[in-house]
This record gives sequence, C-alpha cells and structure tokens, in this order.
Amino acid sequence: MSRHSSMGTRAEAWLFAGAVLAALFLESRMTVLGVRPGLTVLCAYAAGLRRGPMHGMFGGAIIGAVADGAAGGMLGPGMLGICTAGYLAAYANRGLFQWSPVLGAIWAAMATAVAGGLSFASLAIFSAEPTDLSEAVFIVFVQCAINAAGGALIRPGSGGSAS
Repeated sequence: MSRHSSMGTRAEAWLFAGAVLAALFLESRMTVLGVRPGLTVLCAYAAGLRRGPMHGMFGGAIIGAVADGAAGGMLGPGMLGICTAGYLAAYANRGLFQWSPVLGAIWAAMATAVAGGLSFASLAIFSAEPTDLSEAVFIVFVQCAINAAGGALIRPGSGGSAS
C-alpha cells in the first residue's frame, strides 16, 4: 500500500466519523413532522454501498451501539437495525442492480425501513412496546422519505465486494 492510498483511507475514515457525529447531532436536535430523522442509517448505508458488506455491517454495529448508548435506552435494537441496513446496502450495486440516483433513493428508503422495523420489533419483543403500530409506521415512513433524498446522492465506491 502506498503512502498516498493510506492517507486517502485515513481521510475517508475521519470524514466518515465526522459524518456520523453530525448525523447523531442532527438527530438529537432536529424533527421533521414531529419525527427525528434516521440519519445514522444513512451513514451505515454509505459504508455498505461504498466499501462492501463487512464495512457496512461493522460500521452499522458501531453506529447503532453509539446511537443506542446516546439514547439512554436498551442497547441493541438500533444496533441490530442499523447493522442490517449497512449490510444490505452493499448489494445495491450488484448483479441486476446498476446504481442510479433513483435506485439509490429506493435502496436507502428500503434500508431505513428495515432498520426502523427491526428496531421497533426488537423493542416490542424484548422491552415495552415503544409506540403503537400506526405511529411506528408513520415514523419509519418519514425517516424513509428523508433518507431517500440522501440515498440518491450517495454513490457506490470500488472499495468493497459483496460476493
């Protein structure tokens, strides 16, 4: 590995860490239609799409653990959802699926729906029901709409392989 490529990787890592911190900050301070956005899912989606399934899964697990810890609740539901979203994102540009902004938006919304659904389901199973089903669907729908806009802007990288 040349010095230039390792510096690029380091810069990417710092940029990614900054994006995660910004997403956590915005999630704690911002609401859209009374719903906190799920921007951390978009970070895991970007990791999976750009670097492959293992980076997406590992990045999602770390992001989810930090988000769960910051929320002060049970550690695990966010981690499971975000980790799964990061893993699934790696397959958005494989096989029949050639990346386009529309497909990026669809995959980001799908990853957000999976993350939100898994988080709500695991909270309902292992803890008290977080909210009623209609409110959970509304929350996930709003988060999907927000992340779809971001998903159209995130382009796949050549750093990982989903095979």
